[in-house]
This record gives sequence, structure tokens and C-alpha cells, in this order.
Amino acid sequence: MFDAAAPLLNHLSMATAVVTYDDYVALPDDGNRYEVIEGELCLVPAPNRKHQEVLFNLAFELRKFITRNKLGHVYISPFDVKLSDINVVQPDVIYVSNGRLKILTEAGASGAPDLAIEVLSASTRRRDEVIKLRLYEKFGVEEYWIIDMSQASIRIHGRKRGKLVLVDELFDRDNAKLTTALFPAMAIPFARIFE
Repeated sequence: MFDAAAPLLNHLSMATAVVTYDDYVALPDDGNRYEVIEGELCLVPAPNRKHQEVLFNLAFELRKFITRNKLGHVYISPFDVKLSDINVVQPDVIYVSNGRLKILTEAGASGAPDLAIEVLSASTRRRDEVIKLRLYEKFGVEEYWIIDMSQASIRIHGRKRGKLVLVDELFDRDNAKLTTALFPAMAIPFARIFE
């Protein structure tokens, strides 16, 4: 557990206690964002300006495509996704298809979205590339995109035989376009994402 979050957990019986969804929603609003991963409260640092630009560009383009084709809904963080009682995450972007709308609640989502997207930050790189990949695999996310601003790349993990595996890595060069198995008719120019 991060030290900055420790004062918020005084109501728990011990500092090593497993943090549940109920504990998470009972936290006082201190202006910070948190996630719960395998029962551990994790501080989510505020993203930098470039992160936000890439996030909004991608979410805008994705939402246009989803809305135009009436495929479902797109949400951006902060947006709670409760995967289990001890796993509550806030992906940068999620897509929930019409077939999974039942996971949407007043508080966010209770269950795996079809698509989760994370824009890497130095402070969250390991969590996004390793820990969240395992979580999204375990709980049934169909595709997981990792946006790496330092390389202007998008790694697409797709579900194959119950696992999320790297199916494509796209780079911002040669007029590249973002396309995936989840959205075969979509082709978003990288220039619109990384501009």
C-alpha cells in the first residue's frame, strides 16, 4: 500500500488488511484517485499534459466511430470498473458493447468491459504492462490497448484461447492507422491520436 494512502485507512483494523470495494467507496475525498488491485490500495498519480492530449484524441475518435455505428458506449477516467470485490480499476478509456451494457451501473461498471485502454506514464508503466494485463485477462476483457507515448505506439492485446496475447504493435509512421479485430471497419489515422 502506498504511504500517501495509509491515513485514509485508519478505519481498517490493520494496515495490512485487504481493501475491498466497500472500503474503497468509503474513502474520504482527498482529491486523489485510487485503484484497488488484489486488495491493495494504489494511488493513481495525476497524468501529465501530453498523456491527456493523447487520451482525449483517442477517446474522441473512438467515440465517434462507436456512436456512428451504434456499437455501445465509451467512457474515460475517472470511471470505476469493479472487476471483483478486491479489484477496482480506472482504465484511461473503456468501451462497453451493446451486448455487455448490463455491467453499467450508476457508479461505473461492475464487470469487464469489452475494451480497456491505458496510456502509459512513467509511474504506472509496470502496473499497466504487467499487473493490469493479467487482471484484464483474468476477468474477461476482450482487447487491451497499451499506448506508449515515448514510442508513439499502440500495443493491442487480444483474447486467444482465454488469454490476452499481443496481436499487433502499431507505430506512428508511414501514415499508420489504428485497426483491430474488435472493430474491423475502424481505421483511425495515428496523426489524429498523437498530434
